[in-house]
Amino acid sequence: SEGVLFLCNPACTPVIAGQLLTPAQIAQLQFDPAAGFNGNSIFDYSTVDNSGNKSNLATYTIPVTAQPPVALPILNATIPATAGPTSILPLSGSDPDGSVVSYTITSLPAATSGVLYLCTPACTLVTVGQILTPAQVAQLQFDPAVGWASPFTGFNYTTTDNSGNISNTANYTIPL
Repeated sequence: SEGVLFLCNPACTPVIAGQLLTPAQIAQLQFDPAAGFNGNSIFDYSTVDNSGNKSNLATYTIPVTAQPPVALPILNATIPATAGPTSILPLSGSDPDGSVVSYTITSLPAATSGVLYLCTPACTLVTVGQILTPAQVAQLQFDPAVGWASPFTGFNYTTTDNSGNISNTANYTIPL
C-alpha cells in the first residue's frame, strides 16, 4: 500500500473510493504515506456541480520522498587500557519513515589506541567500509592498546534504511 488518504474534521477517518466530499471537506484531507513507501501516490477524482452534472476524471499526484535515517552519537563507558577485549555499547540509529537495516563503519580508532572487533562468537577485525546488521552492532568489542595515553579514542559510522537512504555520520567515543 502507498498510504491512506484521511478526512480529518477533527477526527481522521479513511476516505473510501466513491465517497462524496464537500468543498469544505476537501480542505480537510490528509495523506499518511505507508512506512517505507517512496514514489508517487496517485488517485483519480471528479466533481459534481449544483445541477448534478459530473465532470471528467482528473488525476491527483502526491509525491512521497523517503526521509533519511539518523545515526546517533555514542559515548561509551570508560575502558581501562589493561582491560583486554571489552564489549561496547551497540551503534544506534533511527528512521522516521521506515527502519534501519544496516550500519557502515566509516573510520576506525587510531591503531595505536586499540583494535575494534566483531565477535560472532569468533572475533575478527572490523574494517573501514564494513557493513554490519542491526544484530551485529551489539557484538562489537574494543581491545585497548596497553600504554595508550590519550583520554579517548573513537570511530565513525552511518546507518542505511530500508529505502537505501544513508544517514549523517555519527561519532562513537570510547574513553580510556
